[in-house]
Amino acid sequence: MHMPTKWAVLVWVVVVACLGAYYVLVAESERVGDWRVYQGSARCLRDAESHQRYLDVSYTVKHPSKPLFSYVALLAGRHARNGGALRLDYQSEWPTTLLVVVHERDGSTYQTPVEILHREVWTAHLLMPGAFKPRATPAGEDENGVLDLDQLAPRVDFYDGSGVIAPSTTFSNRLKLTPPVLGQTSAP
Repeated sequence: MHMPTKWAVLVWVVVVACLGAYYVLVAESERVGDWRVYQGSARCLRDAESHQRYLDVSYTVKHPSKPLFSYVALLAGRHARNGGALRLDYQSEWPTTLLVVVHERDGSTYQTPVEILHREVWTAHLLMPGAFKPRATPAGEDENGVLDLDQLAPRVDFYDGSGVIAPSTTFSNRLKLTPPVLGQTSAP
């Protein structure tokens, strides 16, 4: 008679923990333009020369399993079906590795590491679809196991690799990042 009560309590604790984790992920974020910032403080600014909008974020990696920030308005460019790429332009105070995670509309998830160098000028990265590898997700596997740019959901997540490589070490950085653009394979 006592066993079902223990199981009921265990199930309740698991449900509350899962809901709590979801609440923390959503509640502890700040909306900054088309970005969600989970760790750090940020603002959207416009570059004086190019007039390009960008996210200026200062962060300290506190939760390696949680993204630093997410871009939530990715639009497929005209080259999405023709082998385009995901373009990222950045400036960074410190070198690091960002883990870029994209999601297909079917729930499958892909990731690729991006080496970020110390740069005081805008630097472009072109991420080709072949660079992204499947990521284990509860939503299941992709139907073809390959990232399809024309099936991308609008969210791109960014994790700092230092939190994965050395989770006991605190790492802080200031990063400027333009909104990811899908479909461009060369500079505009």
